[in-house]
Amino acid sequence: MVAGAGGLIALIFGGSWLLDRLEGKPSQPTPPDHDPQLDIELTPEAVPEELREVVPIAKKFGVGCDGLRMEVINAASADEVSELRVQMQRHWYTIQKWIDYTAPNMPDWLVPIMYAQTAAEELDPPVIPPDRKA
Repeated sequence: MVAGAGGLIALIFGGSWLLDRLEGKPSQPTPPDHDPQLDIELTPEAVPEELREVVPIAKKFGVGCDGLRMEVINAASADEVSELRVQMQRHWYTIQKWIDYTAPNMPDWLVPIMYAQTAAEELDPPVIPPDRKA
């Protein structure tokens, strides 16, 4: 269930579009709150070997729009959220290294991975770097 009335309204009006996008189906017409980041094609071949393990989770949770990302988090199963936690915790510093190294010209493949990391930070409780206390 989507939390709050705003989430329910978003699910009613944009939910089928979002679910279609998550399943890889094309959607027409583009909704006004369309996240262009969803158009990035993320393939394991485009990602450095050290981060290929996070590609499936980045495809699921790597949404740039805060509202849409929260819809994805709220609609995710407990197993999917658990996998997000595990993968982002495991690869936290590698992701940060790539973000820092490529700034300000971040490659397309890194954008959904960065937003999946943001999703992990938005969980309750949030995922934090392995050596930092909450």
